[in-house]
Amino acid sequence: MSILRTRVVCLIAALLLLTACAREAQPKQVDPTLADLRQRVSAAFDGTASSAARRAAADDSVRLLLSLLQRPESYEITDEEWSASPRPGVEVMVRHVDLGSGVHLYALALPGRSLVDEADRVVVQVRGGSMPFAYELTPLPLGRLDAARVYSEPGGQLITLTLREGERTGFVAQFSGPGSGPFALVSDAFAGMEGTYGTAQLKLEEGILRVTIADGPWAPAFDDRERGTLVLAPEVYLKWDGRFKLVDESRFDAVTLMSMATDPAKWCRQEGDCPQAVFEALSVSPKQAAEIAWQLATAKLTRTLAAEGGWSDGLALRLPDGSRILEDEGRALSARLLTVPAPEPLKGLAYTAVQFRTGGGIPLTRVLDLPGPVESVRVTAHHGNPALLLVVDETADREAGTVESRGVHLLLLDAGNDWQPASDWVGFLPEAPLWNIASVSPHAVTISWDRDQMPDFSVALEAGEEPQVAVCQRPGDCHYLTWVDGTLNSLPILTYYVAELTRPHTPGELEWYAGQVAEFLRRVDPASPTANRLRQLIDPDGRYGVSVIEAGDNTRLVSLPPNPTGTHLAILHYPGQAQLVATYDGVVSRWEAAQIVQAGQERRLLLLGRSDVAATLLAFNWQYGVWAPADPLEEEVNRIMVLSLRVMHTPGAERPARGLIVLGGQTMRASLSSTGASFCEGVMGCINYRYDGGWRLD
Repeated sequence: MSILRTRVVCLIAALLLLTACAREAQPKQVDPTLADLRQRVSAAFDGTASSAARRAAADDSVRLLLSLLQRPESYEITDEEWSASPRPGVEVMVRHVDLGSGVHLYALALPGRSLVDEADRVVVQVRGGSMPFAYELTPLPLGRLDAARVYSEPGGQLITLTLREGERTGFVAQFSGPGSGPFALVSDAFAGMEGTYGTAQLKLEEGILRVTIADGPWAPAFDDRERGTLVLAPEVYLKWDGRFKLVDESRFDAVTLMSMATDPAKWCRQEGDCPQAVFEALSVSPKQAAEIAWQLATAKLTRTLAAEGGWSDGLALRLPDGSRILEDEGRALSARLLTVPAPEPLKGLAYTAVQFRTGGGIPLTRVLDLPGPVESVRVTAHHGNPALLLVVDETADREAGTVESRGVHLLLLDAGNDWQPASDWVGFLPEAPLWNIASVSPHAVTISWDRDQMPDFSVALEAGEEPQVAVCQRPGDCHYLTWVDGTLNSLPILTYYVAELTRPHTPGELEWYAGQVAEFLRRVDPASPTANRLRQLIDPDGRYGVSVIEAGDNTRLVSLPPNPTGTHLAILHYPGQAQLVATYDGVVSRWEAAQIVQAGQERRLLLLGRSDVAATLLAFNWQYGVWAPADPLEEEVNRIMVLSLRVMHTPGAERPARGLIVLGGQTMRASLSSTGASFCEGVMGCINYRYDGGWRLD
């Protein structure tokens, strides 16, 4: 018996020893790492493995991600580390979204229907206490996580997320659960919402809402201005109020919405009579409700016009009073504008859209940012670019006063087929109340008048490739804004200033009037209009004796009319330069010649003016790209040099001229040549102005 007992004790001891050895030999369990997850995700995309192996790797990846997220160490993993690519062709491994309230989503990229078609497995992590909780949100269709929100409710939380399947399709799903999880699909969250609403078609698939957009990409968005609102499509959204409610505002067309903007209180008697935003704003301010209705109306009208067949002939008749369709066509551009003035509560607003076609291409529609409704339009070209010239009603408040305003605008078509304000087209257009030009900016010209005093006043665009702007105080009494070398100018005002040069004024006043002509010339390229055309622009009927003298090399001298006070002004015209040239005390009554001469390494421009008793020579040196005034001689001269020819010159003196003055009788001859100038009396008596190492008289 003792032998049997001994054997039993030995057997038990051996078993205990073996168990201890086995436990000691068992390897210690190792926690998964981000590198392990990256390796399994890479294996899931391995095209050389079998489909079963890839599916197993994908399931392992989800388990590894859950394991990682169930440890507080996961808080320290940065978004950059989560998103690092596991292999070429997969840009992002895990996308992290912090939903707030301790809820975090992790979208794990895995193969979808093919290796190149990625789909997300979505895991939620709930942080709180010493250890986080992590669960996969399932079931979900194949898609990429687009957006998500979390809603707290008594006893739990709701998670709503959108998945993108294709460009125009996607899904909306909602999960519910206690505060720390797990979360289950709410299968009746979207019950009763199937159907077509505006551009969105909604269909339920096993408790998940499938969204298909008929026109354009699907762009779901949570509206942060209204907690929980999920926009599915324009004017179609899910409003959160303890549960989702489908709101379809696509049933309000643009015409109805514009009517609402006229009188929101009449339309919005109860919820559902008008868009929710208009109804809610009405309790704050009727004007605010009108503004929102107007914004919704113009947005809808823009979508209508962009669609094929949106521009119907009777469209303007259905819109508010004052709406009109304007059309014009040129060689390379045709345009049709719809302009709609805002209703009375929204004074000063307007909506204008243009449908245009360039070079026989497809028609495009754009909305124009203008300060009022358009009254007139002409298609044109500006420096070779398609352009629209517009007259816009900019009257601010007709009830507050009698002043009417019209703005002239030029829009250019850019490379993206958008219309932008031009900034280099306003030429000589000074503010002139007498001519009804109220204000001028680089982008617009404003014309104003009193409608009580001038009830027949009008601003209209003429026809033609360079349409003039007719400003008429009454029919038949008009002045025109004219295009010259790509800029719009008021030539009648210019001619008025030229006329003032013939009347007695102080030298300072005369120089101001001549300076206005110089402002016009500064914007004109001398190579563009011919000398005769330029003279006609400044002095249309020739009554003031304006002349244009060519000096060569794009340089001209524009001679202005002499003044009875003895002051005579001219303008030296070169690209980008309009230099005022002044003489006094009657030494010049007419300008006769201009000549560019080469003097060693320098170029000098000589101007020759005459009167009955004198010849005046002015000099300009070429410096830094412009003609700069210079003294013809370095020394002072005041003496008779030949016969009765007296030469006077004072360096730096401005009066009677900064130049060389030669006094002589009526038989004195003066001329310019390629080498200088000559002043002669009789047959042999001449004074020559020439260059010989320096400028001299001999």
